[in-house]
Amino acid sequence: MSTRNWIDRWINNNVAVTGATLLWVAIPVWLIFAGLPQLADMLSQHIPVQWQSRLGDYAKREVRNTAYLQDSRLDEDKKRQVLGGFEKLTRQADLGHVKLELMRGMSNAFALPGNTVVITDELVLALDNEALMAVLAHELGHIKHHHVMRRIVGSTMLSSLLQLTVGQSSAGSKMGSLVGEAFIGSAYSRQAEIQADAYAVDLLRQVGISPLAFVRAMQEFKKIENKRGVTARNWTSSHPSTQDRIEKLQNSQP
Repeated sequence: MSTRNWIDRWINNNVAVTGATLLWVAIPVWLIFAGLPQLADMLSQHIPVQWQSRLGDYAKREVRNTAYLQDSRLDEDKKRQVLGGFEKLTRQADLGHVKLELMRGMSNAFALPGNTVVITDELVLALDNEALMAVLAHELGHIKHHHVMRRIVGSTMLSSLLQLTVGQSSAGSKMGSLVGEAFIGSAYSRQAEIQADAYAVDLLRQVGISPLAFVRAMQEFKKIENKRGVTARNWTSSHPSTQDRIEKLQNSQP
């Protein structure tokens, strides 16, 4: 049988065509939801510290510029208190290499590449000491599980995959790539937040702080969300619903 005849018969076979179509769709879906996250997780744990530090320095400059953050103005006693609490957490978690940066400009806390946690004066002053420890424990969870580098590696690979899949010849294709990357990226981020929450609860218990301190911290974030008019509450959000997180924490208490 000639190759041409074999191809014609295959094209005219509805079962074969359907199977090939499903496979064509299934492979990218599997890569996006399973393959890429696993590969990104593996690679993120083996990125040289020097590269991460350079990324961290760049990210810090970008954060300062885009979020208009400035140097902290906390008084020295408060700074010592915050740094002392952070060191207590890092010793317990065996993360003594992680640094804490104090800034000001908006109520926020986040982890950067290069093993750096940032928290702002505004958030420090809004929280009681134990709730502040809960926020810092959560950010250490992101460091412990390599979430920042995993997100960078995963987003890079995902962007490349989507461009290969949809092409780059039109504005529509590029828009599809951006939308797809944003959607899948948000799913990765939600998983990371849930994992960091669980890590924080466990670390707080280890240092003798009730996980209810985390509930108080989440309640403060909910106030901030309401004030800003932005709420993480649906499946397109990069974070789980703050209210859902509060309820989950409350229900987990003995």
